[in-house]
Amino acid sequence: ALSQAFRECGMEPSYCELTSGGRDGAALERACAEAKKHGGMIVAAGGDGTVRSVAELCNRHRVPMGVIPLGTFNYFARNLG
Repeated sequence: ALSQAFRECGMEPSYCELTSGGRDGAALERACAEAKKHGGMIVAAGGDGTVRSVAELCNRHRVPMGVIPLGTFNYFARNLG
């Protein structure tokens, strides 16, 4: 369903599964490089740890980011409304 929703918006998604709350640095670096190269964005689906790790890297690489809150508390998403 998620892939279909992206495609309906004219986007072709690729996926990168992260472990350890999003602290998989090499996979995140590759995803950001690809997003920047193709004018894309990163969408983090997870809890606060995953979102935080992805946000730090997206900020460093100047890549736009979206959030799908899937964690227990989701303070990041809640604070954004």
